[in-house]
Amino acid sequence: MAMVTPEALTHLANQLRLGRLSLFVGAGLSIGAGLPSWEKLFAPLQDSLPDVESPSGWAGSVRNELPLLAEAYETEYGRNSLILHLRLALSRNAVLPTSVHEALSSLPVDTIATTNYDALIERA
Repeated sequence: MAMVTPEALTHLANQLRLGRLSLFVGAGLSIGAGLPSWEKLFAPLQDSLPDVESPSGWAGSVRNELPLLAEAYETEYGRNSLILHLRLALSRNAVLPTSVHEALSSLPVDTIATTNYDALIERA
């Protein structure tokens, strides 16, 4: 792993003070708030799909391919069932932004881009 030089840190700090930085926040930031990871969100879908040996077997062929897994579930059980699963899994009213969300939202950055599916940064 490359070491960050003191000069690089000084440059970043200066750019932050000037509001010239953007953040990219990856998936997983909101796990600490109690929301499931993509894998945990979709695990029940895979568990409910028929085994690959069965005539309509999907589970083995879409393992670890989450978009394909959602598509297979929708094909097998319908869009309404998929939407219901996602709504139930994600409708946790008690989920609040964590101190990390609060800290990130308080930084003087130009933009925060995220791959997260929630709005906890916006709510912080």
